[in-house]
Formats: sequence, C-alpha cells, structure tokens
Amino acid sequence: MKSAIILILLLMLALVLVTAMLKGGKARAPNVKRKDFMTKNELEFWRLLKPAAAPLHVGPQVAMGALLTTATGLDKSERSSARNSFAQKAVDFVLFDDAGVVQLIVELDDSTHVAAKDMARDKQTDSAGYRTLRVLRRDAKTSEALAGLIAARLAPPALVVVK
Repeated sequence: MKSAIILILLLMLALVLVTAMLKGGKARAPNVKRKDFMTKNELEFWRLLKPAAAPLHVGPQVAMGALLTTATGLDKSERSSARNSFAQKAVDFVLFDDAGVVQLIVELDDSTHVAAKDMARDKQTDSAGYRTLRVLRRDAKTSEALAGLIAARLAPPALVVVK
C-alpha cells in the first residue's frame, strides 16, 4: 500500500515536471542587448581624469545605490519613495582613496545632462556628505586643467574672519 502511494506520488511529480517543461517550450533569449559602458565623450574624459585624479582612483558609471541609502526613521512609504529617487541612476565618475572612501563625484556635463535634474541630484548627494564637481568638457581639455579643477573642489573651504 505504501509503495503504491509512493509510486503514484512519483508519477504525479513526473507529470508535473514534464508539463512544466512542455509549457515552457523553447528557451527564449532575454530581451536585452549589449551597450557601450561609456559614451565616446565619457571615455575620452576618463582618459584625462585618471592622471588628473592621482593618487585617487577613478570609478566610472557608479550606481547611486552604491553611494546612497535611505535615512533612518522613515516609514515604509517614505523609504520606498526616497529609494526610488536614486535607485536607477548613476554618477559619471567617483574619485576614491585607497581606503575606499569617496572623495569626489565628478559629473561630465554634456548634452545628456539636464540642469534641473542635475541640481536635484546634487542636492541629494550633498545632503549625504558628498562633494560634486561638474565639468564642462571644454573646460577640461588637458589632464593638467582637470587636475586644477579637482584640487580646487577638494580644497577645504576658506575661513571667513568677521571683525
């Protein structure tokens, strides 16, 4: 009796598996395709940025989700809304030190950037304690020029003495 029940269960399992395989039909290719990691403009800029940023390291196309998380004390809806505001976005470049600490976000402002959206993103990253350098490609034609922009942005703010 026990063996008959086990046999019936095994047959039913086999039937379920065969049915599932037949319903799946042919394996379909995912609806995705390869794309360039960086645009031509970003790649040219990255080649200038690497020596300009030394001794810092350059990480291109960094997900904002790797840089930001939601604040504590938010309810589920607020957390979800906050997360959705940055979850699918990336910054152009991140400059980080040997300890892995981000020192500067670098955004190459080209035709793909929209000023209002950039301001909102900068407000988010600023509130998390990051500094951002926005660079127009025409202002960084050499590594030396770019190094100057980086050094100026990384410099501590000047103290204002009030008399």
